[in-house]
Amino acid sequence: MSGSGSRHIYLGKGQLAPSNAALVEKAARIIEVLGDQVATPADARQMLAFTDGLPTAGKLPPHDAHAARRAEPRPPSAPSA
Repeated sequence: MSGSGSRHIYLGKGQLAPSNAALVEKAARIIEVLGDQVATPADARQMLAFTDGLPTAGKLPPHDAHAARRAEPRPPSAPSA
């Protein structure tokens, strides 16, 4: 391991991730393929109890703080091609 702390992260076998954005996009696709929804930035702030960019009272919410969002009815999925 190098002293710089640098790590190589791959999107797939032999495919080096060009950026953090590419990793986030892949993670979002995986979440959607698994049938869940990616949180919006506003949802994430609420789940993490952030206001004005800072955590409120220094506490994180319960692990399943987004359970209510998952329970919302969803439109039917489009058939796969």
